[in-house]
Amino acid sequence: YVDDLAKSQIRDNNVMLLYPGEYNILNKEVKIKREKNKGKMAIFSIINPLSLPMLFGLKDEDYLERKTSKSLWETFLKDNKIDIIHLHTLMGLYEEFIDAANELGIPMVYTTHDYFGLCTKQTFIYNNKICEHWDSCEDCPKCNIHAFSKKKTFIIHSKLFCELRKNKLFLIIKSHAKSKIEHTDDAPVNEETFDISYYKELKSKYYRIFSKIDWFHFNSSISKYVFHRELPLINGEIINITHRDISDHRKEKAFDLEKLQITYLGPATAAKGFERLIYALDKIYKRDASFVLNIFTDSAIERKYIHKCGDRYEYSQLESIMDKTDILVAPSVWYETFGFTVREALSYGVPVLVSDTLGAKDIVRDGENGYITNEENLSETLMNIVSHKEQLKQLNHTILLDHFETFDEHCDKIIQMYKNLCDRKNRVTVE
Repeated sequence: YVDDLAKSQIRDNNVMLLYPGEYNILNKEVKIKREKNKGKMAIFSIINPLSLPMLFGLKDEDYLERKTSKSLWETFLKDNKIDIIHLHTLMGLYEEFIDAANELGIPMVYTTHDYFGLCTKQTFIYNNKICEHWDSCEDCPKCNIHAFSKKKTFIIHSKLFCELRKNKLFLIIKSHAKSKIEHTDDAPVNEETFDISYYKELKSKYYRIFSKIDWFHFNSSISKYVFHRELPLINGEIINITHRDISDHRKEKAFDLEKLQITYLGPATAAKGFERLIYALDKIYKRDASFVLNIFTDSAIERKYIHKCGDRYEYSQLESIMDKTDILVAPSVWYETFGFTVREALSYGVPVLVSDTLGAKDIVRDGENGYITNEENLSETLMNIVSHKEQLKQLNHTILLDHFETFDEHCDKIIQMYKNLCDRKNRVTVE
């Protein structure tokens, strides 16, 4: 999304990209390095950034103790004549960058792709369920037990690691590692485990940082709900996201196969609702076996109705996948900020079934172009679809008649958001 958005904006603007770079083991000074341009886009990296916890959690004292010179960021922002800053995550970024932008009066937009800063693991999931103690940080020490060590953090920031990420073996190792982070009850508590006070202090720091950001681009009503639950005074607007490769491939579908073709494209994790889906389909299969679940993920779960189509899929395969799909399911348990697979399915005319905690539910009209469900009625909703497959034809017809929002239209909304923010900021400055 970031790459596509930047490429669109570079046509009429000067666009610069700043990202967390590598560690220098011999010199821990934080610097900004000019990288090779990407076309007309200027690229900069932060040398010795704060670490990138990803979904594994955090137990890194640097996030509380390490500081940089504010003048470093002021010089960078002044020299490059920055008019507006669009933040897509706070991972790896120093607070002094935010302070420098504030002092220079540069407007800042934050897109809510993740919940880092509110939750160290970004998902508010603890032992496969939505965390019940998010406000007290009671479960944080245990939940973050699999956070990276200093050594792993260094490796992740290395150029060698960037190359390894392209290797298929790495993808298998990554999948195995991710499978561990959902289960923390059996993880050993050791001397490296941080206590509750660390996570409370960390949360306070990020609440302070978020309060310094001018405008929030909520990519869904779900992300707005979560951020407002924690930070009720922040200002922003909802603009659902898309990406450049999603274009209008809608077609009339026949739904003429003997068995209903259900497709699930997420990883086989509890947070994504995979276990919830299997539980629901198990109940249905006892009464009606006229369906197939096509999955493109590594899972040890075996069922007669499951058709394993490989551990992953390439984007180039998407048209073929959607041609063989009657309905796409996205039953996320966590407050997922959006979910591109839903928009991708609709772009091929495929009806969708989504959970009410999935951000992409914003583009689903229940009973018109898909279904919105919850844990209690997932099985009932699926049973209704399996038993009355013909209803999907009307959903497909509605999808064909709907306005299809292009990526360029989305980018126009983002540019307008920038302009509105700059106007508000200028009015406040004048007053």
